[in-house]
Amino acid sequence: MKEVVLHKDYEVLEQIGRGSQGTTFKAKHTPSGALVAIKVMDVGAVSDWKDVELFERESKALESLDHPAIPDYIDAWTVEEGGSLQMCLAQEFVEGLNLRDELSKGGRWSDEQALDALEQLLQILIYLHDRVPPVIHRDVKPNNIIRRPDGQIVLVDFGAVQTQRAGTVGGSTVIGTPGYMPMEQVIGQAGPRSDLYALGATVGHMLTGVEPSKIPLRNNRFDFRSQMDAPVADASRALPIIERLTQPSKEDRFQSAREALLALQAPAPKPPAPSDKPSSPTLPAGGPGQRSRPVRHASEFDAWFEPMRALVEGVKADGGVIKGKHAVVDRPLPAKLNPQQQELVDFGFQFVGRQTSIVDSWAQTFSLWSSPDGTVYALEDEVKGTIGLFTIFDDDTKLELIPASDDGGAFRLRDKGRLSWNLIHFHERIDKERERKPVVGLDMDRFMLLHNMSWYKPSRYVFITSETSGDYPTWYSPVRLSQPPTMPSLNRETVALGAVLSMVMAAGVFLLVSLVFFPMILYSIYKSRQPGRQHHHDGLKAIAKERREGTMAARTVLPPLTSPVVDHVVWTLPPADAEVPQFIPEAVSAKTL
Repeated sequence: MKEVVLHKDYEVLEQIGRGSQGTTFKAKHTPSGALVAIKVMDVGAVSDWKDVELFERESKALESLDHPAIPDYIDAWTVEEGGSLQMCLAQEFVEGLNLRDELSKGGRWSDEQALDALEQLLQILIYLHDRVPPVIHRDVKPNNIIRRPDGQIVLVDFGAVQTQRAGTVGGSTVIGTPGYMPMEQVIGQAGPRSDLYALGATVGHMLTGVEPSKIPLRNNRFDFRSQMDAPVADASRALPIIERLTQPSKEDRFQSAREALLALQAPAPKPPAPSDKPSSPTLPAGGPGQRSRPVRHASEFDAWFEPMRALVEGVKADGGVIKGKHAVVDRPLPAKLNPQQQELVDFGFQFVGRQTSIVDSWAQTFSLWSSPDGTVYALEDEVKGTIGLFTIFDDDTKLELIPASDDGGAFRLRDKGRLSWNLIHFHERIDKERERKPVVGLDMDRFMLLHNMSWYKPSRYVFITSETSGDYPTWYSPVRLSQPPTMPSLNRETVALGAVLSMVMAAGVFLLVSLVFFPMILYSIYKSRQPGRQHHHDGLKAIAKERREGTMAARTVLPPLTSPVVDHVVWTLPPADAEVPQFIPEAVSAKTL
């Protein structure tokens, strides 16, 4: 390697990295013999002056930081050589492998390794984000994380660091690595929760062995589970944390690194002993909490739902508002339950799903829960703070959704007895339908297709309106889900009626033209010819007058033409004694022929 001289006190040993902000060398501090990493930027060679600003920002940030898992700042200086200015930054050299190299050599992580790395990295992010102003790394990824030989993890490369001052959002430089950047960072609005997203993507990469950019998405979220064996994914404690960290909407992630660490360190949930179970309100036998009748499972209707699934996915998007479009966003259950949700949990209801519907700037969020026996569904409107109870019956020809109240209205949980009272009375209502089979096992998408046809706009094409009030339908009964949906077809009566109407319309148009427009056209032609005829008649009268008075010269008047454009033609003959030139053709010779 060509000898590189950066400082009299440092001996360059080898080049260990290169990027847009310069080249990094491994060097030795001659007086002490300590190994250092020196980052060098040739100011004259940079294509964007922003790189110089980021280099200076990294130097100042490292100088202000003091953490065992962050490289120590040593020195910074400039070198002028041959008219070129070089900026140099010396920092602690970290021995070990970065996580990308560790993955290529040792394979994917176990769940214990992922938990250990999450804990160490969250401790680092807590230190950075708790500073005033918060320090945002903006480029957390396997290449920038090194594991020392003793197992300690170190976060390196602060070349993308940003300090976020209070009241500032957006306007920052878009910098980072695709696959590890959340949407707010892509549009220049990085914050502390952007680092949490990158941390989740990094540990997810190490746990699955697949880069984030190659992991399939499901509802715009990384589907890490598809890259793992189902038993391993179900037993993983790290995976739920990773999935929460990588939510597309920053509001759905942990709100801070400290909150994520607390969730990580929480003891694993254990099923309570029978004696420890909280007592729940007593419901009548055969009520919503106890299954005492035959039921139909939603899986029996897959032949109908699968074609609808593609239509439903078409209106789903990430958490952002899409102006002028209809979007539905899947969302996880909040970490902290509201009082209504907590009461549902106390009654043994199971969380099914949570979705937000977005139209322009308007949004509405529902969460769905099912009773222990699955026959009663509780739909919470988080905006209004109300809960509606529903049961869905299969009548072999259609599905009918029955609300707890006759008018389909919801109720508010104003006190602890409200839900119990409504469940008991709902049981009395559906108990009258003993011969009908309730449908259990519906997910959020399927339930909303039955509950609100406008939730997913494509669903309106396969629903049949059974009752109307004025111009608006009051109830919708979908075709039975055991058969695929079909578009309504025209029957013979409809076709015949359409043909008759078409003939009537054609006859009406013909009569309108015959009785109104045709006479108008004839009259227009008559009026256009009238002036010409009058002028012709006046000319004839003038000629007759000249003949009577003898003032007319010797001439012959030919009969007038019939065209209204030419009034008349007068031929004037020469006098009798006039000499008329004679034309005698020359004899034609044979040569001419």
